Amino acid sequence: MRELEADDLIVKGEPIRGKAGLPAKHRNRVAGLGIGPLPVAGPDGKPVQLLDRASIMLLERMLQAEGRDPSALWHCPGHWEGFEDLVEEWIGIVARGLAQAVVSAASIIDFEHVIIDGGLPVPIRERIVAATRSETSNYDLRGLQMPVILPGTVGILARALGAASLPLFDKFLIDRNTQLGGA
Repeated sequence: MRELEADDLIVKGEPIRGKAGLPAKHRNRVAGLGIGPLPVAGPDGKPVQLLDRASIMLLERMLQAEGRDPSALWHCPGHWEGFEDLVEEWIGIVARGLAQAVVSAASIIDFEHVIIDGGLPVPIRERIVAATRSETSNYDLRGLQMPVILPGTVGILARALGAASLPLFDKFLIDRNTQLGGA
């Protein structure tokens, strides 16, 4: 049994699994980063991993490059102060990366929703959601059924709550990936 994680690909309440029985994201999984390895455009237009464009680690590197202490990102995930100038720039970078990822995913499968969540202050998460919605309008969306981009509500607790729910899912819910009958 594997822990359900915040970045699992979920369809109809079930994690999507590949032919090896692993969640869909595992084919690109590196060090617990989920869709982080997804290629997106970098600052010079060359491909980089989404992780390099849409993660708190990028903001940490931005702060360090300016000689500022990034510890508040990790020690106070619900309350960031003193680096609002860099947060604004970071939100733009994150939104561009996430928008590219959302449009790419929507070109493959019709998702109803994309939930953006993480260990960051709620107002910043809401700004990332709004900026990501705005950035998707820069793409040619003809032929795509775009998902609704929503803010999550779990934040930093997502992994723990997902893991805690797995024993209940395993015991009481039907595995929709199991074939019924003699087929």
